Amino acid sequence: QITSKVKRYISSLFIIALLVFFIMCVEMILTCFEEGNILEEFYGFTFDIEIDYKENLDLKAEVDAEIAKQEDIEWNSEFFSTTFTVDGSAVLGNAVIDADRFTNVYKGVAPNTADEIIVTEVFAEAYAVEIGDTVEVSYNDTTKDFTITGFYQSVGKAGMQFSMLVSGLRSLSPDEEIKVYDY
Repeated sequence: QITSKVKRYISSLFIIALLVFFIMCVEMILTCFEEGNILEEFYGFTFDIEIDYKENLDLKAEVDAEIAKQEDIEWNSEFFSTTFTVDGSAVLGNAVIDADRFTNVYKGVAPNTADEIIVTEVFAEAYAVEIGDTVEVSYNDTTKDFTITGFYQSVGKAGMQFSMLVSGLRSLSPDEEIKVYDY
């Protein structure tokens, strides 16, 4: 009789723990899918509209004029994403014009200069680096050391990525044409 009570008690605790876990998972998923949260939670950036002009960059002025008429859209930002080489390996890197676009930095700070980057924990573990360390980033035959200023959350490329300011991109490739703009 005592054994069956202990088994029921342990079974009840297990079921309660499972239900609590399930409720927490549902709450996290619902939070991610709230308006404006999904981009921030999954990629570390937020914006309302993203336009890739590809070969039609001359349309940007016309689009900017139309967007300026919209009261709900307050800013525009250059966005660049491509594969860089970090310490000899290919890694996804992002560049944005304004440090305020880095909305998901949870440790340290967003980059403020052309020689700073933020990385994901997956990146930090793979390269055995911490905040304050430097990594060698190459792009278009130019190599430069960047200091890690913080960690941010992103699931793009399974979390293996880093981000910098457009000024950091320009220090590697001064003539790089940015064709993606976020509004």
